[in-house]
Amino acid sequence: MPNVPTTTPGPDDTEHTLEDVTETIPLITNVHADKQSGRANDATEISDEEAYAKLKAKRAERRRKKLIRRGIAAGVVAAIVLIAVVVTLVINAQPQGTSGPVTDMVTEGTFTTTVEAKGQLKPISSSVVSPSVDGTVDSINVQAGQSVNEGDVLMTIKNDELDRNVAEAQRAVAAAQEDLANAKKAAAAAQATPTTDVDGASAAAGVSDASADTNAVSAAQRSLASAQANLDQANAKAASRTVTAPSSGSIVELNAKVGATVTGGMIMGESDTSGGKQCMQIADLSKMKVTVQVGEKDIAKIAVGQSANVTYPAFPD
Repeated sequence: MPNVPTTTPGPDDTEHTLEDVTETIPLITNVHADKQSGRANDATEISDEEAYAKLKAKRAERRRKKLIRRGIAAGVVAAIVLIAVVVTLVINAQPQGTSGPVTDMVTEGTFTTTVEAKGQLKPISSSVVSPSVDGTVDSINVQAGQSVNEGDVLMTIKNDELDRNVAEAQRAVAAAQEDLANAKKAAAAAQATPTTDVDGASAAAGVSDASADTNAVSAAQRSLASAQANLDQANAKAASRTVTAPSSGSIVELNAKVGATVTGGMIMGESDTSGGKQCMQIADLSKMKVTVQVGEKDIAKIAVGQSANVTYPAFPD
């Protein structure tokens, strides 16, 4: 019976070789020439050293494959660990909302913020010149940008009707004054005439005449007072033709022109149907205000700065 070598699994082959199982290697036979038959054996004899070398090579191949599998497993584990670390760093780097107040050290310094915006510059106080009488502009004594004081004459208005009213009121006063003078003369004459007590009828008539003269004087006085009141009213209205400054300041708007029509305190143009324009405007340019349209972001900047500086061009004096 030929010798059959057996091998047991080594320490590196435990996970691939079952217990109580022997590994069969190729049969090694010693072939001897058959002297009696005279046939030559063409098979190649395999020595024990060659069989052992093949066994070592097979074991080395198994170990190499095992190392490759272990390397792949270790690479997968390392990749998983690396991904976990990267994800953790990304999550920790993200801001965590408003979970609590953010504090920081405060240092003293100068804060400056600038917001550019367009707006309207207007005086805090101003007054519109509005004549109280109608007519046509007769003269203008100021020009735009000029400084004026309260009470200065700005312009005059021509109104012939007001002149006629004053003249009529003056004639009425003169007539009332004449009537009063005549009534007083009559009363004085009645009092100077002696009364003869001839009979009771004559005395009664004298008393009645004196009373009538006294009543005539009283009526004339009332007429004169009424005529004088009408004259004062006409003069006051006529005086309104001279327009004066209601306040001190600068002429910032002037629409009145000589010969222009004034109606309801407004200057009317030749084809003006919109109600006209104001004659002129006086403003105190020493106190100004500016109205600016500012967006929400700019308001936030101003709120942080707690101040806002506004510059504007100066008006001519």
